[in-house]
Amino acid sequence: MYQLPQPYRAFLQSRADAHMAFARYVGGLIQHRHSVNPSNPVTITVGTHAETFHADELMACVVLKRFMSMVSTEVGVTVNVEIQRLNRENQAALDAADILVDVGREYDPARGRFDHHQNFDEGMTPRRYNERGQPDVELSAIGMVWHACGLFVTGEAVTNVPTDRELDILRMKARSDALAIGPCDVRRVMDQAVRDVLRREAYDHIDWSFVRGFDASDNGYVMSRAPREKRFVRLLQENIGLLKTAVTKAAILLSGQLLTVLSDVERELPGEQTYYGQLSHPSKLIGNANGRDIGDDAEQYRRFMQQVDIWTLMFSNTLEEACRIRDDRQKLQEAVDSQRGGDNPQVLVLAEYLRWTDHINSINRADHIRVVITPISDKGHWNIRARNNRDNAPAAWRGHQGDELVAISGIADMVFCHGHGHMVRTRSLESAIEVAKLMMTSNNA
Repeated sequence: MYQLPQPYRAFLQSRADAHMAFARYVGGLIQHRHSVNPSNPVTITVGTHAETFHADELMACVVLKRFMSMVSTEVGVTVNVEIQRLNRENQAALDAADILVDVGREYDPARGRFDHHQNFDEGMTPRRYNERGQPDVELSAIGMVWHACGLFVTGEAVTNVPTDRELDILRMKARSDALAIGPCDVRRVMDQAVRDVLRREAYDHIDWSFVRGFDASDNGYVMSRAPREKRFVRLLQENIGLLKTAVTKAAILLSGQLLTVLSDVERELPGEQTYYGQLSHPSKLIGNANGRDIGDDAEQYRRFMQQVDIWTLMFSNTLEEACRIRDDRQKLQEAVDSQRGGDNPQVLVLAEYLRWTDHINSINRADHIRVVITPISDKGHWNIRARNNRDNAPAAWRGHQGDELVAISGIADMVFCHGHGHMVRTRSLESAIEVAKLMMTSNNA
């Protein structure tokens, strides 16, 4: 019988348990306070420590604000979040806060407590495990909060982990369905069926590509110039690119930082690491926003809330992108399945623009796809893109456009061909399909 690695199973189940416990706690607070005074908004207090602020508690506050906003919409009650920066030694103030992050020396989602500085019982330290059951980065304040409400934020299902028997039945059904279609990599199909039922696409994307870096930084991992297995460099290109220019400039002025946009790809030369600028993780940028006098509570509070506003924008973009990736994966799988066995089985025609390159190599039974055609909605054009270099456009087309390209190719409606040959654009779907067929037979000649 199939067995899910126990550490991974325990990690997934702890996530479900934390979500349900925290939801009951927050729901109870809101229900009680609204019943006492239904004419006023409900205020939920989120406490963290005073003095120097760090990225993990700041991002935890950002996520909690987003979560409370969604809860407010769901229950139809206005919920305001009041962030408090408290003296670590003022136990009465700590106890009075509805939620505590990065302070209090307690971890208990059922009571809204999310600190990671205390000693945990053997084997109970909250940390990630990958699908192979291997331990990964421990959770900091942001990781703990995300572990307890991230699925609500992304709108994904909170369920108990299926039993090994249930997963085994799922694998056998996937095998049977796959073989009914035709020859395939059976083991890959079966493994993918398990991943699909356990995966929470948007949650996992944010957890591993965004939250994990903050956890690593706060837990003492070296963020750059370290062995690859401990290099958790989270660059800002994706977030900055999604902001409007004016907002970006405002964020830069507010933070007092130059947010350098760096390449997502680290280039390496034999025997050395080549860097193209300072590798600045957001944790460093947030830390740099502290004032000179960390004992000036009013100034530190102002700076903290300023950073909360900036990173609320950043997180909103990250969330939007993660949800788009999740939705695109589902739509891509549906498109592949619906066009299987058509007139041009190796050419996939999409009805809308999708980030297909993120998923084509991992979705079920898409190995036969060689060229993908995507509409460009604002112009009525079509992009034809090769899945790999073997199907690039003929060399004679590359770098040409307009009438010149029409004359070279003999195909009407041509717009341009990328200089590397991996993408061509046309004005009609008919021409796009003709181009796709030629790309698969040209052998790059």
